Amino acid sequence: MAEGTVVERAPRYPVTLAVAGRRCVVVGGGQVATRKVTALLEAGAAVHVVSPALSDAIEALAAAGRITVERRSYQPGDLRGAFLAIAATDARAVNAAVAAEARAERVLVTVCDDPAASDVGGAAVIRRGALTVAVSTEGESPALAQLVREELAAFLTPEYATLLELAAAERRAAQQRVLDLPPARWRAALTPAVLALVRAGDLPAARAQLRAALGIEPALAGQVADGEGR
Repeated sequence: MAEGTVVERAPRYPVTLAVAGRRCVVVGGGQVATRKVTALLEAGAAVHVVSPALSDAIEALAAAGRITVERRSYQPGDLRGAFLAIAATDARAVNAAVAAEARAERVLVTVCDDPAASDVGGAAVIRRGALTVAVSTEGESPALAQLVREELAAFLTPEYATLLELAAAERRAAQQRVLDLPPARWRAALTPAVLALVRAGDLPAARAQLRAALGIEPALAGQVADGEGR
């Protein structure tokens, strides 16, 4: 293959995974594994780590009873019953073996040193309440993903979480009234002016302006509890 040749490949389908309460096995105990374990715990996963050596952070999580660990090398069968496996060792052969078992057991897998062999790719994530933005370069440049994440994080201030709560409360109230509000109307209603009112801390005015833009009559106001969306 000539130098500089770009290999064409199908783009990945972006999704979020519901891992709460599900067994997720991380093979590896270093810094990469530590980041994966931390992210899985934040999402409520039941995390099991297999590695002969563990970082201080993983040791602390194990001592606190937040994860389970086996202080040994990976063995076939370690993925039995798992929903997701993450191969995060510094040995490519071990990571490949984890991926092979995952395929055989029909377990989703992330191979940290081989994105092309992964079912689930990593991403640089920003969270503002229930608002989640993930930036992925499909493994081509994690550093660039982090750069973009940092720029987006500066833009997505905490007020976006409040705006989301406000919009969600109005959406639930509209659904209770069986009001058909098309996506285009919602997009047009979520204006910079509404966000500015949220930033100023004037939630009643933000709510009123949002309702006016949506064309929701005042009678609907009584269906949204005082303070909802804060």
